[in-house]
Amino acid sequence: MKLKEACYRESFLKLSPLSDENLMDIMENYARTLQWHKKKSGRVLEDKTRQILLQKLKMIDPYLCRPLYAMFLTVAYIECKDIEQWKRNDMLNYVIGEEGKRIKFSIKNVMCKDTVDKIYNACIYLKCAATALQGIPVENLQKLFPDIWKIIKDKSEDFESPEDFLYQTGLTFKTS
Repeated sequence: MKLKEACYRESFLKLSPLSDENLMDIMENYARTLQWHKKKSGRVLEDKTRQILLQKLKMIDPYLCRPLYAMFLTVAYIECKDIEQWKRNDMLNYVIGEEGKRIKFSIKNVMCKDTVDKIYNACIYLKCAATALQGIPVENLQKLFPDIWKIIKDKSEDFESPEDFLYQTGLTFKTS
């Protein structure tokens, strides 16, 4: 309890933008890590490229220039996406697409099935609803979206419960 009291005072959790140099270092280091892990020769970040990515980040996230967006831009660049033409919605579409791939991969891994489209779509629907409703409890999702919940329930018969399935795929967190 004392730790919480010490941490949550005044502006403890206030975020400030990083310097341009720090953001460009994050992008360069992340690009190196990606290339090493994925064993790709791919594109490298030269000074000119780092500047282009930084300017694109400032256009997409002008107030905070969040490092997470800097990392997504870096991945997109390494994957040879045409980020120089991107606007905010292009960045959002890319992030949604990457999150969708992650969710589908998680579902395939925990279900050990190749046909996951129906449950994937139901999971995406619930994830979007939970995000829009800012972390709504699972019980409330069941009540608000009974048709979608039925898909989750029917497809998660190999698990202790539908909630356990959602937990194992990384779509929910245990709360106790």
